[in-house]
Amino acid sequence: MKFVFSFVSVLFNTKKISDWTLGKRDGYCCHDWTKLACLVEVKGVLHYGIAGNALTQLQIGDVTIPQYWASSYGQHVFWVPVDDHYFKIAKEIEALDLERCVNATTCLPRTPKVVTAEKGISGDVLLDNGAYLEFLYSKFNASPVDMKTAAVALLCCQQNMHFIGFRSLSDLAGEGSAQSNEAAIFAPLAAQNAVDALLQFIALLS
Repeated sequence: MKFVFSFVSVLFNTKKISDWTLGKRDGYCCHDWTKLACLVEVKGVLHYGIAGNALTQLQIGDVTIPQYWASSYGQHVFWVPVDDHYFKIAKEIEALDLERCVNATTCLPRTPKVVTAEKGISGDVLLDNGAYLEFLYSKFNASPVDMKTAAVALLCCQQNMHFIGFRSLSDLAGEGSAQSNEAAIFAPLAAQNAVDALLQFIALLS
């Protein structure tokens, strides 16, 4: 079972905030975002959702906020930085308390945390190969892996828009963990943790 949870909160110059759902893959995501950027005057973009985890020190439910995003396909890797001001604010929510339990009997080994990470990577296919993900982390120090954040980051960079991404880890991509069938069980919790981190960020931003 696959969970699709990827949205952007768009900050308009009128100080209003609106949520938009993006396509499942980079191509659809770029198309959706290009249409949105043509329709409204955007001040900043907060991209949030769930992602796979390439770093074994992190666990399901942790919310990662990378400073750089890149696509993992092609001959070259182009790293796109998030907004410096947004990233400084993100560091202030690292002490945020996040949900640990789905119900009274199903809980994670520890309380999830917010982590400002160095790098995140997006690919044009579902990255579910343990050896490849280990390579991505060892070579690029990338922890969250998904299918669209880098596309949004690049478009924002091209259009001079402030950007940051919040990705809550829904599984140890390609490997599995001590929690059986973890994606099916904990993806809703991971999704909620991404929202909670986003809302705390917005509160500090405003």
